[in-house]
Amino acid sequence: MCASRVTPPECSRRAERLVFGLVLVIIGAISISPVLTPAVGSDQQASVDAVRGHIEVIATEPHPMGTPEIERVRSYLIGTLAEMGLTAETQAVEAQDYLGIAGGAPVEVVNVLARIPGSSSTGAVLLLAHYDTVPETAGANDNSMAVGNLLEVAREIQSGPQLANDVILLFSDGEEPNPRYGANAFLDHPWASDVAVALNFEAVGEFGPSLLVEELGGNGVSAAYAGAVDDPAAFSFMTQTAELIGGAATDFDVFRKAGVPGLVFATFRGSAIYHTADDSIERVHDPEIAHQGATALSLAQALGDTDLTTIADGGFDVFFTVFPGTLIQHPPWWLAAVL
Repeated sequence: MCASRVTPPECSRRAERLVFGLVLVIIGAISISPVLTPAVGSDQQASVDAVRGHIEVIATEPHPMGTPEIERVRSYLIGTLAEMGLTAETQAVEAQDYLGIAGGAPVEVVNVLARIPGSSSTGAVLLLAHYDTVPETAGANDNSMAVGNLLEVAREIQSGPQLANDVILLFSDGEEPNPRYGANAFLDHPWASDVAVALNFEAVGEFGPSLLVEELGGNGVSAAYAGAVDDPAAFSFMTQTAELIGGAATDFDVFRKAGVPGLVFATFRGSAIYHTADDSIERVHDPEIAHQGATALSLAQALGDTDLTTIADGGFDVFFTVFPGTLIQHPPWWLAAVL
């Protein structure tokens, strides 16, 4: 109510300003909340600590393709997979000295792969993260965080109920140069023909949720994401933009060109550290580890028990995140119909 000395018109203007202010607050909350990373749940901390342990080993120094430093990381990946009962394979190819680290001589690019068999596979779910860096950075976010998360996703799948579908882990080498040497080499691997859907995890910055930045292969892939992930962060305009420009400049470019359905996720806020010495262990944050890991695990488990022969069916076309945990989705004709 207005005070007795305030005239009705002034009272009305105050009420209008109050309502307008509340509307701005609501709009601001809706606009900002999707790009804020959810807090770490109490049930996630142990996994986050394990991932951080991997990062502290992997990201001690730059490890570009063809260097002794990346050999050290490769040995760590193989040994860690062995500890959880997985026998890693390596796939080596010769690549151009794109980064100028071998005086122009060819260098060796080596993928690390492991496979978790399913009970009645309708295709394989590929979990993909590159483990090489550019020479300027130790790559704690790009891409050691994703490598550590996929190691823990593999551990969780290994220790849980067997999934229906096979899960293939691909830690690719030679992602930083273009062409993506490791991803291109994988297409010649015998397992490549089994891949029904590929999930690629990346980082450009140090903050923010793992945004869905690219999708391919029919709406069933994005529908699986909507049904599986508790804290989605996705906007269809981003995936459509990536499609228009020919991909998001990741290993998934190779799979997109091959017509393999899939999704690409990346963190973006704080991108000033990208490919610099500032992408250090101290610039990796628990909420970002937790969100990327939860997204990867939820999708791997959901798609691991999905009939992947129907992955391109159903789903939706337009989608966007509003409040945390809320993904709005609708066909493109819906907005025109209601306006």
